[in-house]
Amino acid sequence: MGESEIKIKSLEAEKLEIKNVKLEIEQKLRDFEEKNSELEKEKNDTRLELIKQTRELEDKIKELEEKQLNENEKSILRNLGELFKFFDNQFDDESVAELEKLIKECEEFNFIDAPNLPDNFKLESKGLIKRANSLAKCYHDLQLAKEETEKLKVENQKKEEENKEKVEKLNQEIKDLNSKIEKELVDNSEQEKQMVELWGDLEQLRNDKNSQMVSLQKQLDGVQTETSQLIEKIKKDTAEAVQTEQRRLLEAEQKLTAQIMTNKVQEQSIGRLKEREKELEKEIENIKEKIIQELKEKGLETAGLNLKNTSTPKSSNNTNTKYNIMVRKNISNNKTFILE
Repeated sequence: MGESEIKIKSLEAEKLEIKNVKLEIEQKLRDFEEKNSELEKEKNDTRLELIKQTRELEDKIKELEEKQLNENEKSILRNLGELFKFFDNQFDDESVAELEKLIKECEEFNFIDAPNLPDNFKLESKGLIKRANSLAKCYHDLQLAKEETEKLKVENQKKEEENKEKVEKLNQEIKDLNSKIEKELVDNSEQEKQMVELWGDLEQLRNDKNSQMVSLQKQLDGVQTETSQLIEKIKKDTAEAVQTEQRRLLEAEQKLTAQIMTNKVQEQSIGRLKEREKELEKEIENIKEKIIQELKEKGLETAGLNLKNTSTPKSSNNTNTKYNIMVRKNISNNKTFILE
């Protein structure tokens, strides 16, 4: 690309920038006008709503004025009446300033010291004061938006005049450069021929590149296929290993459960043996009591006491136990009793 072409592109870009600035300003103007319309509509809607509410409250005020009211209540009704007058007139800066002053006084109403005013009347009055404040604010917003719109229009007009001169100058420069380029093209037919040859070489390089890309894509597809197969094999081997390990864990769990059951059976057997041992000890004690009773009846009291104080040995292996008790009584007769 020659220097002239670069310059033309630069000038075209400058023209485009000027056009974009113009479009941006026009969009801002449309936005401001739309905002103005919305604010105007909001102001009119609020004003109409206030007029409607004013008509309703005026009738209620006339009814209330016929009642016995205190000074505070009379002041509230009087200020509300003054407030109603503003809604039927056109607004300007002076009237809005007076309206805002009156709104401020109305916001300081003492509705607590107004027992003769109905509660719904108080609520409607507060709502009306609030809407009147919104109306004043809307008026200020609208005036500010109008001022900004007019200011933007003046700036846009001035900018358009400047841009018009600048665009005409740019168009002339572009025209001069195009003439220069046309002259250079006539003188550079040989360069055009070389460009055609270079273009052919470039196309050949592109074709070679496409062939290489196709070959590389095939290789990549083969690698992806092998990778997928390898992943599937690994998944299969892993699943088999997991299943084997799960079987081993299940077998171990079954063995452990069986061992636990065996231990429980053995514990139950040991418990039954211990209960049987207690029963045998109780039977032995009963036998001893019977023998002692018989010995007492036969006059062998000493032997009975010795037998009663004799301890009963326990066998460590819970088998049958033999007891040998030597009882001596009546030494003069040399009588010996053996209990096995």
